[in-house]
Amino acid sequence: MAQTTSTEHGAVLLRADKLRLLVPQAEIGEIEHLDTLPTQSGLPGFLTVPGQDDICYIVLAQNFTLLDTCPEDRFITTKIVTAEGITTQWCWSEARTLPDFAPEIHELPDVLLNAASPVRQYTLMDGQPVFVCSAKTLQHLLLGA
Repeated sequence: MAQTTSTEHGAVLLRADKLRLLVPQAEIGEIEHLDTLPTQSGLPGFLTVPGQDDICYIVLAQNFTLLDTCPEDRFITTKIVTAEGITTQWCWSEARTLPDFAPEIHELPDVLLNAASPVRQYTLMDGQPVFVCSAKTLQHLLLGA
C-alpha cells in the first residue's frame, strides 16, 4: 500500500554507485566537492584527507557496507552530524537537492526485509527505485547500532 508523504523542506537524492537514497534535506548539511579523494585513516570505514585530520570521511558501498577506499567518482560530500555530536562527511557520486519534492512512498515487501535491513521504504524516480532513509539510518550504519 502506497502513501503520499510531503517533504516539507525538500529532499536530497544521494547516489553511491547504483545505490540511490532519498534523505530529508533538513537532515543534510552542506554539499561540497572534494579536491582530493580521502585515503585510509587506519580505522576501518573511516577515511581522511591529508592536512584535514579533524574531518572523517565515510564511503558507503551499494550494499550498505562501509568502504575502506574512496572510488574516483565519489567527489561530492555531505555533512551529517551524529546524535553524539560527531561530524562526518559522506562521499557520494551524486547529490541533488529536490525542493518541495513529495514522493509516493512504498513499504518494501516483507520478502526483501530482514532484521539488519537499514531501509524499509522506497519510492520511484525516473522509473528507478530509490530507498527512502533518514540521516539517523546512515548514522546507525556508521556506529554499528
